[in-house]
Amino acid sequence: VGSGSAGAVVANRLTENPNINVLLLEAGGPQTTATDIPGTWITLLGTDVDWGYQTVPQRNYGLATNGRVGLSRGRVIGGSSTINAMIYNRGNRRDYDEWANTYGAKGWSFDEVLPYFIKSENNSDLRIVRSNPGFHGVEGPVGISSEPNPQPILQLYLKAMNELGFETIDVNGPKQVGTTIIQNFIDVNTGFRSSTGNAYIDPNPHPNNLHILTNAFVTKILFNDNPDHLNELNITVRADLPVGLHLQDHANIGPINPIIRNTVPINPLPEVTNTQLNNLLINRSGPLSRSTALYTYLNTKSNPTKDWPNIMVGTSVANIDSSQISYYLQQNNQLKQYMNTYLSGQWLMVFAYLYRVRSYGTIKLASRCSDSVCPNGVYYYECDSYLRCLIRQLGSSVWHPVGTCRMGSADRNDVVVDQTLRVKGVGALRRQLSHNQLNKRNSWYDTYDYIVVGAGSAGAVVANRLTENPNINVLLLEAGGPQTLTTDIPVTWIGLLGSDIDWGYQTVPQKNYAMANNGRVPLSRGRVIGGSSSINAMIYNRGNRRSYDDWANTYGAKGWSFDEVLPYFMKSENNSDMRVVSKNPGYHGTNGPVGISSDLNPQPIFQLYLKAMNELGFETIDVNGPKQVGTTIIQNFIDSNTGLRSSTGNAYIDPNPHPNNLHILTNAFVTKILFNDNPYNLRATGVQFDKNSKTYQIMAKKEVIISGGTINSPQLLMLSGIGPKDHLNQFGIPLKADLPVGDHLQDHPYVGPITPIIRNNVPINPMPELSITQLDQLLTNRSGPLSRFTAHFTYHNTKSNPTKDWPNIFVGTGMTNVNESLIAYLWQKYPDLKQTMNRRYLSGQWLTVFAFLYRVRSYGTIRLASKPIQGCSDSVCPNGLYYECDSYLRCLIRQLGASVWHPVGTCRMGSADRNDVVVDQTLRVKGVGALRVCDASVMPQIPNANTNAATIMIGEKCADLIKQQI
Repeated sequence: VGSGSAGAVVANRLTENPNINVLLLEAGGPQTTATDIPGTWITLLGTDVDWGYQTVPQRNYGLATNGRVGLSRGRVIGGSSTINAMIYNRGNRRDYDEWANTYGAKGWSFDEVLPYFIKSENNSDLRIVRSNPGFHGVEGPVGISSEPNPQPILQLYLKAMNELGFETIDVNGPKQVGTTIIQNFIDVNTGFRSSTGNAYIDPNPHPNNLHILTNAFVTKILFNDNPDHLNELNITVRADLPVGLHLQDHANIGPINPIIRNTVPINPLPEVTNTQLNNLLINRSGPLSRSTALYTYLNTKSNPTKDWPNIMVGTSVANIDSSQISYYLQQNNQLKQYMNTYLSGQWLMVFAYLYRVRSYGTIKLASRCSDSVCPNGVYYYECDSYLRCLIRQLGSSVWHPVGTCRMGSADRNDVVVDQTLRVKGVGALRRQLSHNQLNKRNSWYDTYDYIVVGAGSAGAVVANRLTENPNINVLLLEAGGPQTLTTDIPVTWIGLLGSDIDWGYQTVPQKNYAMANNGRVPLSRGRVIGGSSSINAMIYNRGNRRSYDDWANTYGAKGWSFDEVLPYFMKSENNSDMRVVSKNPGYHGTNGPVGISSDLNPQPIFQLYLKAMNELGFETIDVNGPKQVGTTIIQNFIDSNTGLRSSTGNAYIDPNPHPNNLHILTNAFVTKILFNDNPYNLRATGVQFDKNSKTYQIMAKKEVIISGGTINSPQLLMLSGIGPKDHLNQFGIPLKADLPVGDHLQDHPYVGPITPIIRNNVPINPMPELSITQLDQLLTNRSGPLSRFTAHFTYHNTKSNPTKDWPNIFVGTGMTNVNESLIAYLWQKYPDLKQTMNRRYLSGQWLTVFAFLYRVRSYGTIRLASKPIQGCSDSVCPNGLYYECDSYLRCLIRQLGASVWHPVGTCRMGSADRNDVVVDQTLRVKGVGALRVCDASVMPQIPNANTNAATIMIGEKCADLIKQQI
């Protein structure tokens, strides 16, 4: 947006890559002959190529124009570089060092930005280039030149400055205090202005991938709907930034006085005549090809840094013609009277500029003056009171406004953009746009080789792996929409539960469990690209080897023993913690798409907790290695390269790796599987789905793969006629195959927090919060509190567990802010929980301790023994601590027991000759051709671990099973 001094450059440089396309929007129109001619630049001010801004009235400045200071800015291709005075002046090295050192704009010190000055520059004055090696460029697009034949009076002025002790210098070289006839943005090859419009985009160097729209006035930046989503969760995030503050500009006063000496020869001055125009257009020279000025940098007494001057005196020669300076005269009636005697002649214009300003937003001076301010016999330039009056009356802007979107370190409250120029807190704009690309498909084929239903933990994997073969085309249907910034940020996962990207399932009322929630246990499942891998707690935990051996040996799922599935765990894994990888050779992968990482700076209290577990006899282990009984700070599904969640959406299909043969439809809810009409050779032929309130049917040449998850997959199968005969008959659904679909539901129950444990003397690293600073730290540096979700796990056994190397219990410990806005979900789901938490824990930090049963024996529902208890009274534990009191703990389990959201098993896999399985060991539905189920619902028995890693493994293996048939 904006084709000015920076925008035109960015658009040109980005489109040097032919694979990138850019739209450049400019509110003004194209350049004109008048903008190209250097000698007429002053006539552009106040015209239709100038925005014509003015300040609000100033109190003691610009009083001759009622306190309003003109701020000319270019409304034209090239922006202000098309209407300015073409002065090539970079500034002092200490200006840029201050950006880096004072404001934290790392990467913007003088030595770091000098290569970019040089990159843009094509300096035609080789005397200057050679005298200052390493300071100038000769191959850039922007023409920089010197006046070959400056006015004699400027040469005399230069000599006078030398006699006053000012050395002739190159102000863009190693020193700045001194005097020089300044170089200009003028192309010596054409004699024209070298604006960024002329240098970078006119003519368009990359017309195939750089599209330029003129007279296109941008009125609004569009954003995703993420803030509204956060507001629904009682989390307020605003880009509350100091935009528009810190305005600075160089103040100037002048002309202080025209100095005229008729004895001094004067070269022809620029005027728009046929002769001078022909000289410019044919010979690339003449008065119209020049805009010459002499600059002298000096210091006032108050400036303590003498190598960083604060004043510049600028001098040039001009025709004093009312037509040439009409802009000035229109703005300033007093100036017109003041200059009346000098009109229709030549003059030496002398301006004084304040080039190191300390004020922001406004410039404030005081009082007014009269003709009697200077005592008789005192020249005006020796009279401070007269000069003060002159400043107040004729003070104006040099049209160098800067600073209203200040750059600096992201942790500063007074900056708007970080050192990479990204707006603080809106750095995810590009990432969200990338996510939204998956939402744009609105056309599709009638037939595909494979149709995958559900883009979750397994479905996204299958779709990716199948389309690695460019000769196979796949349609992936997802009922939800694309991922968002909140699904990407690791620490915000709890706020996703119960939101519009959660299916929001609940169990029917349980008899002796979750009584604080009327017996209903929430079962959060992701309705979004990536499925539940986009909303879960990101725990990387595969489970015990005996869980998988049990699948193979007890249930007849041949090919699914631990040794047989381990290669698929490793195939998906990209583990960035080389300590973990090297300690357990043969157990971890480092080349897969799914980022797995460790918290390299865990909270000190976790390290103390780990030490305490060690003292209790629990060895520090890798739970995904050869043994499982022990303690660890668990690894996570977080990509260490981005600091963001590594869901299967992000890892496998977003952005789409195979857009030519993998078509992804979001917000497409599949309602039925289609079959052929042969009951003796039943085959799936396609699916029916709803999208945008319309119903469609798509056919599959080879197979339909159902990956809707433990709840949605059996639902779809039963709606399509595959399930328990008696149950389907109740709903009048024609039976296709009588199978135990929906049976054998298992999940991990848990209870907690048992108690928050707080120790004020334990140091605490910064806790996560949705602030602009932390968001910027995450999105810019890929680090900070928002990039982590750390938990401590300890696996151990109860007395009743006979297989001690296959533990049935683990205690999980986390740390969080006890802030009602962050745990609003818990309050909504468990109203009584709010009462059980002591108010002294709110608005602080706590250590949350949860107990999980990870080897369950019940199916379909969770059943506990004993009669309902409506609450836990203080008298439950007589004369004892609650954690030593079994009756209190039983009550706590009944009241606050919940699900860890790991439902599995409703389309159980096993040997085809078993009556209790739905799919065989190749995941094909028994008795139905061309139909597979591939998700957590096929697990014969729930592993003693979080189920996301196992579900991804199922997706990887499923893809290989299908490829073996191709």
